Amino acid sequence: MPRLIAHILRNGIAELAACWQDRRGAALIYVTVGLGVFVGFTALAIDFSRIATTHTQARAAAEAAALAAASQLDGTSDAITRATNAAKTTPLVQNQQNLAQNPGNIAIRRLRFLSGLPSGTPGLPDNPSVLVPYVTTDPLQARFVEATTETLTQDNLFAQAIGGGATSNTRARAVAGFTQVLCRRSPLAICNPTEDPASPAGTPAPPFNISDWRGRQILIKGSGPSADWLPGDFALVDVVGEKPGQATPVIWEALAESEPDVCITARIDLKPGQVGAMRTALNTRFDMYQNPHGGNKNGSPRFRPARSVAKGRVLTNLADNCSFVKAEDVGKQDRSKALPRDVDAVDFDGSPNGTGPSNTHRFGTGLWDCAGYWSAMHPTMTAPGWCTSSADGTVAGQSRYDLYRAEIDGTAPFAGPTIPNRIGDSPWGENADAASRSCYTGGSSTLNDTPDRRILYFAVVNCREQGLGGGNSNEEIPVEAFVEAFLTEPVDDPSDGPEIVLEVKDIVRPGGDDGVLHDIVQLYR
Repeated sequence: MPRLIAHILRNGIAELAACWQDRRGAALIYVTVGLGVFVGFTALAIDFSRIATTHTQARAAAEAAALAAASQLDGTSDAITRATNAAKTTPLVQNQQNLAQNPGNIAIRRLRFLSGLPSGTPGLPDNPSVLVPYVTTDPLQARFVEATTETLTQDNLFAQAIGGGATSNTRARAVAGFTQVLCRRSPLAICNPTEDPASPAGTPAPPFNISDWRGRQILIKGSGPSADWLPGDFALVDVVGEKPGQATPVIWEALAESEPDVCITARIDLKPGQVGAMRTALNTRFDMYQNPHGGNKNGSPRFRPARSVAKGRVLTNLADNCSFVKAEDVGKQDRSKALPRDVDAVDFDGSPNGTGPSNTHRFGTGLWDCAGYWSAMHPTMTAPGWCTSSADGTVAGQSRYDLYRAEIDGTAPFAGPTIPNRIGDSPWGENADAASRSCYTGGSSTLNDTPDRRILYFAVVNCREQGLGGGNSNEEIPVEAFVEAFLTEPVDDPSDGPEIVLEVKDIVRPGGDDGVLHDIVQLYR
């Protein structure tokens, strides 16, 4: 027995000594400590990733709400109301969260409408107080919107184990703005004809309903007392930009080119003062190249005439294809006739300065003498039933633009293209404006309808609502609508200034009308 006990003790001591000297398990200490740290960080990462995901969901909700609201900021009197509804109506803007308390739709708690943004930085700082100077409740001035979500509270799963809070909070905000841009078209503007000229400044304007104006003529720029829509403003949008020393050439090319290199936003500046270049610029569309500015442009396709330029002009010198005069001035009104004006608007009489436009002075009724035009320009053809109107005001069944397109396209009642003064083709002989002659020397192969040179565009502005005139600023004016119109006649040059007469064709819609109008809604933060 003593030997057995001694053997056990001896072997036990040896085993203990060997175990004490064995270093193979030293990593266990580090693994034990590291595993605890790793598990702790993993637990915290789960909490952090959950709150990060929740914040991403909140940010998506804020951005969607800001974009939805910004899309309604068109400068009209109900813009803020519509923007608020767009941002907070659940079926329209629906973003959900599923990790914070009360999973479901994320609510938008605050909308702040802004008249501008701080300049000098490409983005907005995190501090929302920098936007305070720009906050507005005026729907006419609201151009941007800041959307802030509700605060989302998340229950932490592991953070409390290391002294963290039981919950974490997050919310998001986003800033967006909206504008429309009309590109590569003529820069013109008018006051909204639906406004009451006697209404006080700031009175909300009725909506501009295109169906009330389609086919009616408008004196977009008058002469004499009716020349300006507002004191000093003559229907021109300022596109001069950073070239003030070249104002007249820039405006001339913007009005004369088929696709001018200009863009007009939905916030426009009106160009003050008379601009004599308007007449010669627009008349290039009628194969009339006049000095100044236009005398040497008759060989450039950029300034090509329209495919049909019936204009009531005849040549005074058959050796000079550019010597046009009014047919009536030389007793040849039965040989050449422009598309007639509305019978109640043969002599437009604009409203007095400062009172805004008068519907009875600048706007016709759409009644025009189709039969008179037909007898002069298509004397060998029987007028169709829709063209039986006369000077007594019987309404025509089609607009002037409809007849113009029928002549070009050869649609009924025409059996083929029947253009009164088509270059290289003169089916009417002496009844044509200038027979087969043309002042344009760029070649008939360059004549096309892309775009149609007789089509112009103009912006409709709520002059009374915006309080324009009377010394008020004519800058950054919201556009009510962009309108497509037909240039019915050359621009005359009376001693008291040129007159520009258009026929209203249609409203311009984003994506249509050759893609000239673009909606731009963008995030700024």
